[in-house]
Amino acid sequence: MIRVARVYDTPPEGRRFLVDRVWPRGLRREELAAVWLRDAAPSEQLRRWFGHDPARWEEFQARYAAELDAHPQAWAPVADAVRCGDVVLLYAARDTAHNNAAALAAYLDRRLSSAVDEDDAASAVTCAACGRTAATDEGTAPATWTATRGDARAGGSSVRGATRCATRWLCERCTREHVRALEARLEPAWW
Repeated sequence: MIRVARVYDTPPEGRRFLVDRVWPRGLRREELAAVWLRDAAPSEQLRRWFGHDPARWEEFQARYAAELDAHPQAWAPVADAVRCGDVVLLYAARDTAHNNAAALAAYLDRRLSSAVDEDDAASAVTCAACGRTAATDEGTAPATWTATRGDARAGGSSVRGATRCATRWLCERCTREHVRALEARLEPAWW
């Protein structure tokens, strides 16, 4: 279940994601127990154009959905967390009905309700890092792709409190980048 809450209020239980482009005023990063998904927020141009004007709400949702369609890797951590349990999308805007978190929640509800369950063997697999897809006969990734659990990303970065239940795939290019990032962090004694 996806819930939406204002960052200044006490959020409900669940994995928390801040989905604003800018950090909320008056809060230190240590005070907010949430993963900041800056790239899942609307672009700076779209945010300024919208200006929280309710008259532009419908058009804002359509433009924001187009941005999200173009960058599925930005909202992939939220989709993975939803498969594991409750999710809370945090925002800082004063308007509780017309904000990007509400638009993102509606978008994800549509996308996830129409998505095929992992057990139903989809005909294409998507790279969690770059969004590249590969069509297969069995609904599994090609042999050169790597399966990861949780929120593994190309570049080796991890997100605090990553989910551990969803299988994500990395294409061969992103796998090489991920392995190189891991190797770069090893002490020289390993070599």
